[in-house]
Amino acid sequence: MAAPGSKTLHTLDGEWAMNKKLSESIDEVLRLQGLPYFARAAIKLASPSYTIRQSVFPSEDPDSKQETVTCVETVQRLSGVAETTDVRILDDKVLDEKTMFWGKTTKQHGWAQVNEFENEYLREGWLFDGKDSKLMVTYTESKDKGWKGTQVTGFRLVNDERYYCVRILVEKEEKSAVAQLVYDYVC
Repeated sequence: MAAPGSKTLHTLDGEWAMNKKLSESIDEVLRLQGLPYFARAAIKLASPSYTIRQSVFPSEDPDSKQETVTCVETVQRLSGVAETTDVRILDDKVLDEKTMFWGKTTKQHGWAQVNEFENEYLREGWLFDGKDSKLMVTYTESKDKGWKGTQVTGFRLVNDERYYCVRILVEKEEKSAVAQLVYDYVC
């Protein structure tokens, strides 16, 4: 189901499910990130669902330009696989991470204006509610596998309906790959 008008980047709380028919293939993105074929095949077969909880709290950083900071906690469930939780604090701080899936990475979560993206694919087609023209963004750099990724989150029209979407750009050496993931609002 398309996203209701009450859902914005500031009111994402709820249940969401990936719409595989409307989403683009993510295989080339994952290949550039160094995922083996069997892992990519398993991801392609999965039907993930998500619970998103969002909160806003006062910024504790005296150097921050933001008075408040948004935290987006996403619990991902795959049938037959344990759930995972991803917490993104949108404060533009660079974090070091190490996971079994991606290895050593640095990540930076924050807000960005659409004109801040050099890549046309990441800029085009976003919808804004009139009050805010910012999108959620995550920049990731792999320390082990040599790729850089940009993930932009917002709302877009897909088949003339408003959906919650994520656009991804991954670059490695002279190669790049993009994909759009589209999510149905469940409740």
